[in-house]
Amino acid sequence: MRQITFYTHGLCPYAQRVALALQWAQLKHDIVEIDLSNKPSWYAQRLGTSLVPAIEVDGTPFTESLDICRIVADMPDVQPLLPSDAKQAAA
Repeated sequence: MRQITFYTHGLCPYAQRVALALQWAQLKHDIVEIDLSNKPSWYAQRLGTSLVPAIEVDGTPFTESLDICRIVADMPDVQPLLPSDAKQAAA
């Protein structure tokens, strides 16, 4: 089983995008709220960025909300986030 940690801030729309993708995919994950006005010193060292959102999957960090959504969508046994047919996706 994958260990997923989601680093977020409740007011960040990009983090909300990732939260929706994780919820849609029904992936169990831990949530760590990051105080953007007082970021912990370990955060940038561990994840390579001081921005949210970020996730760690089995210890490997990923950043940028669209990239994270693609990673989530490509995980095995995950309900697709988008239709496989391009016409359906555009509709």
